Amino acid sequence: MAPIGTLTGPTGNPRNNKVRIVAQFLGIELNTTPNFVMNVDNKTEEYIAKFPTGKVPAFEGANDFKLVDSSAIAYY
Repeated sequence: MAPIGTLTGPTGNPRNNKVRIVAQFLGIELNTTPNFVMNVDNKTEEYIAKFPTGKVPAFEGANDFKLVDSSAIAYY
């Protein structure tokens, strides 16, 4: 199965893990960003252009759909 999108955030973050656990339970494949550095990568102009609030974790779907907040991403 092809990944449905990219989950952006540090791998060890509990909120990021919540989304990854739900995805794994449902058999959904996600791209992740294992080298993400909190308070560095989410402050870049590129990140802010995609996610204006600068919150982490963030999700960008294959269809350019974007979400922030771990609960909203997990529900999606």
